[in-house]
Amino acid sequence: MRKFLALFAALNLLLACNKKTDNTTESTGLPGEVLIITDESQDLETFTNLGFRDSLLIDADIIPKTVYESGLSFWKSEFYDGNDKLAHLVIVPCEDNANNEFTTDLVNPTSKNNEFEIYENVWAKPQVVVKLNFEDDLKSAWIRNSTAIISEINKREISFGLRGFFAANGRSSEYTQLIKSKLGVNFTIPPQFIPQQSDSAILWFIQDTRNFYQHILLSKISKAEFPNSIETAEKQRNEFINTHIKNVEKTKILVSISPHFKKDFQEITIAGKKASIMQGWYSEESTFRRGIFYRYYFPHGEEYIIMDAFAFAPSMPKSRFKSLFGIIANSFAE
Repeated sequence: MRKFLALFAALNLLLACNKKTDNTTESTGLPGEVLIITDESQDLETFTNLGFRDSLLIDADIIPKTVYESGLSFWKSEFYDGNDKLAHLVIVPCEDNANNEFTTDLVNPTSKNNEFEIYENVWAKPQVVVKLNFEDDLKSAWIRNSTAIISEINKREISFGLRGFFAANGRSSEYTQLIKSKLGVNFTIPPQFIPQQSDSAILWFIQDTRNFYQHILLSKISKAEFPNSIETAEKQRNEFINTHIKNVEKTKILVSISPHFKKDFQEITIAGKKASIMQGWYSEESTFRRGIFYRYYFPHGEEYIIMDAFAFAPSMPKSRFKSLFGIIANSFAE
């Protein structure tokens, strides 16, 4: 009898290890939103409050105290048999390589690090799953690996493109055609954005809700006008925004000069091509409204195509907006 039970257990383990999951289901989730699969109540706090902090994503709601947000937004689930595992971004903490209903599905990683492994399209598609291995201290393991893990997740999410709630549809196709006719390039704009202005100088799309607003503005400058310093880039952005965006109070929307908010201007690679970005925080003078902004410069012939993106989202994770803007920027094509 004992031999039979041992054989039965071995067969079950073999079947579990070779179980083929249905990974054709469309994954779910908002940009920058990561599911942590754990039954430990303190684990979510570990991921939210420790490890990599994005120095651009300051928690503006608690200034003058300086607290930065993670590069991602985390939520937790411990329901192994539910639909939570259909999230598009997933981290599975695993102590001493212990098996559970989730880890048995993690076979054939696409890449390995000393303490974490990357899997793709395990329970849904597109999806990236990170198995974080630790011996006795999850906090230390997360602190050691969080920068690399968040970087890997961000790269893969960008490769997914717009999806889920923000998936492109017929309205997005109309926007793409409009952009092509005006600027001679392609961008994919989520259908939740509404055209605000379209003329020879600017294409302006906005999503405005009770809880937040976010803007996408497309324009162009000559190569001779490309800024050669962060000071010039800041001046150009202030002039451009104040020329084209008017609010009810008629206040100016300026790059913040507060020492609390970091800003920089650097070369980057987007959609496989060299580009530049200015990023930081803006503030509306005489108000408490402020938020993150990104200004992308894409070389195009004798011009630069510019994508301005900014959001006002008090008490909301800014990583969600940063991730969405990055995905839209990476849809650029000539």
